[in-house]
Amino acid sequence: MNSSKATRLRSRASPGPVLFASVLRRSSRAVRNAAGLALRRDRQRLLDIAATHGVHDIRVFGSLAGGEAGSASDVDFLVNLAPGRTLLDLAAFRREAEQLLGAPVKAATSDMLKERIRADVLAEAVPL
Repeated sequence: MNSSKATRLRSRASPGPVLFASVLRRSSRAVRNAAGLALRRDRQRLLDIAATHGVHDIRVFGSLAGGEAGSASDVDFLVNLAPGRTLLDLAAFRREAEQLLGAPVKAATSDMLKERIRADVLAEAVPL
C-alpha cells in the first residue's frame, strides 16, 4: 500500500461515530430506514459482534452511506479481518449483523471488491 493511501485510510478511521451520525442526519430517508436506525441504536453491539469474529475497521458504503436508503435497502459493510481469520469469520459476522439489524447485510474486504468499483467504494465508505 502506498503511503498516501495509508494516510487516507488512517484519517478516515478516526471520526467513526461522529461522521456516520452526520451521514444518517444528512438524509431523512436514511434516518427513517429501519437499518439506519438500527445501526445508530446498536452501533456498540455491532462493534462487539465484529470483535468476536476478528472483524475491524467497519465502514458503511452503498445506499445507506449515500443517504439514498429506502425501506428495502440492505446494509453494505467494508471491513478488515484480523490476521488468521477466514471467510467463515466474515460469514458469521454477516449473519449476526443481519439478526441484530433486521436487514440484509453484505460484508466484504477491499480485496474482495471488483477492481472496477474498488476506488469508488473506498472513496464513499464511511467509518462506523
